[in-house]
Amino acid sequence: NTPHGKAFDFILNRDKRKLSGDDKHLFQRFVLTLIFYAMGGTDENDPKEHHTSSYARGGWESDSVHFLTGLHECHWVKKSLEDHFWGILSIESESDQRVGVTKCNNDMEVIELRLADLNLVGFLPEEIKWLSTLESLDM
Repeated sequence: NTPHGKAFDFILNRDKRKLSGDDKHLFQRFVLTLIFYAMGGTDENDPKEHHTSSYARGGWESDSVHFLTGLHECHWVKKSLEDHFWGILSIESESDQRVGVTKCNNDMEVIELRLADLNLVGFLPEEIKWLSTLESLDM
């Protein structure tokens, strides 16, 4: 029931992407999943999760940034509510307030990760160092 165990279980049993053991993105996907669970994330599609409001207990939900979907992890991103609100009020928006994996390189390796405004709780796991191409982390 630890973040590491939940991430491992997701990759092995519930991940719709079903990466093989020699896929070059396996560690990246595992680390991002681990970050999600270690920082208070709850998976709405996990039958073992007790679903209470994440804001009532702290934390964030997988659908808030498309984490833990069958999409490539470079697509685990969503516009923030703040950006959506200000975008309605302004014709031009100079700031991009997306949350999640906000930038990848041409090899589909994570360069930017933005987790600000997600009601984070918990810890940033040391395995983040395995994201060797990560240049920017916004929390």
